Amino acid sequence: ISVKNGATLTVDVTNAVVGTLNLGINSGVTNGHGILAFSNGTSALNVTTSLVIGNGAKTGSISMASGGTLSLGGTVTVTQAGTWTPGTGTVNYKGVAQTLPTTFMTAYNNLTLSGSGAKTIATTPTVKAYSPWKALPQLS
Repeated sequence: ISVKNGATLTVDVTNAVVGTLNLGINSGVTNGHGILAFSNGTSALNVTTSLVIGNGAKTGSISMASGGTLSLGGTVTVTQAGTWTPGTGTVNYKGVAQTLPTTFMTAYNNLTLSGSGAKTIATTPTVKAYSPWKALPQLS
């Protein structure tokens, strides 16, 4: 799915799933910035393959101001960052051997690391809460 032309994709269900999500597209007649938003604390989106933030000069933004859960099963690529609002939401990195972004999504309300493989953090994130409350997964 590509969110562009100034559009906002609002997650308002508890079980949304997408393979690849592109926020912001820099080509075509309907190019433009793209925003992902969550409508409430029970809204949930599972991105199974890749999340791409921005393209060329067009930005991608994410707002979890109203809560929600964003589960990421694959890669996160930041090309042109817009605004990241962690709000009261949860971000779950649930894939195999993932690298957390260094320039976007560096502050979290609630961070969950699950799935197999190491999670690599190249910068120091700001985290309000980490779950589940048990031994940390392998970080590098």
